[in-house]
Amino acid sequence: MWTVLHLLICILAAVVLYGTGQALLFWLAVAAALSIIFYEISIFCMVTNTAKRRHRKEVEQMRLDRVSQEKFDAYNEGGVELRAEDYEALPRWIPFIMLIAAALGIILLISGLIIRLTGW
Repeated sequence: MWTVLHLLICILAAVVLYGTGQALLFWLAVAAALSIIFYEISIFCMVTNTAKRRHRKEVEQMRLDRVSQEKFDAYNEGGVELRAEDYEALPRWIPFIMLIAAALGIILLISGLIIRLTGW
């Protein structure tokens, strides 16, 4: 939910800054929006890959433990589920980049509104 809000703020900042003669600020807003999209996709991929790796290890352990076919099928039926531990495997620097991009979007939106309203 927060990601969508931050993305909308960055897109709105780019729309407000478009055509004001402030090309650098416009492209910074576009870059902030693209970085939010990129990092959201990378977070999803990292968490999913961690969950798949964990699932494969659990399946292999079940095979080594010679679990019955019914239990094995029941476990595999639901597919890979994401757990809190999968999110904990994320690098700690990713939220900071999201925070910087969101703050930049807010600052650029305010700047764009000032530029539009004052004709600066």
